[in-house]
Amino acid sequence: SEVQSGEGAFTGGGNQGGGGYLTRQQEDDQIMARLKSVDNGQVDLQLARERQEQVVELNKSCRVLNDLFKDMAEIVHEQQEGIDQIEKNVTAAAARTKDAVVHLEEASDHQKKSCIIS
Repeated sequence: SEVQSGEGAFTGGGNQGGGGYLTRQQEDDQIMARLKSVDNGQVDLQLARERQEQVVELNKSCRVLNDLFKDMAEIVHEQQEGIDQIEKNVTAAAARTKDAVVHLEEASDHQKKSCIIS
């Protein structure tokens, strides 16, 4: 049984061996210790729940990121075919342009020769 007085509480037992009186500070310390033990258990449980939620969210984010990389790889693959075709066309155009330059030079030479003969 606990009786309150102006400066402390009488616990009825021999916590300190001298009549069982606790100072206000000791009483507050005991209350805080009990609250901390309860709070620590609840805090630990809450932290565990929060960690679990974070792990689940991280897992979801990783799956989304994985899907994005797969989509990007598919897009790059699809575009590679178009890029390869463009490269072939540019190479063919460069070869035809060289041929055209040769034909123009020949035509120019023929034109100069025909003007000299006339």
